[in-house]
Amino acid sequence: MSTPKNPKKDDETPDGVPHSHSHSAVGVATGAVAGATTGAIAGPPGAIAGAVVGGAVGYVIGHILDKEEEKEQAHDKELDEQIGVVGGDLGAGERKKELPKDLESHDRSWER
Repeated sequence: MSTPKNPKKDDETPDGVPHSHSHSAVGVATGAVAGATTGAIAGPPGAIAGAVVGGAVGYVIGHILDKEEEKEQAHDKELDEQIGVVGGDLGAGERKKELPKDLESHDRSWER
C-alpha cells in the first residue's frame, strides 16, 4: 500500500480555496493600483508615490482582514466541536437522564 507524498493535515486549506494571507496580497495589489491611478494626476512621481502609499494602506487593511478571518475560523472550529460536527455525535439521540433518588419510587411506566 502506498502513502501519499504530501498527506494533508486536518487544518490545511483544501486545493482551490484561498489561503489565509490572500487578503494581504489582494490589498497590496489593489491599493497600489488605486494609489498609482490617483497619483497619476500629479504625473509620474505622483503615480509612484501613490502606488507606494496605496500598497501600504492595502497591506494594513488586508492584514486586519486576515486576522479577523483567523478569529472567525477558530470560533467556528470551537462551535463545531461543541455541537458534535467534528469528533462528536451529531444527530445521535438524547441520552436517558437518571431520575433523582427521591423520584425513583414513583411509577416509571412511561419509560417503556
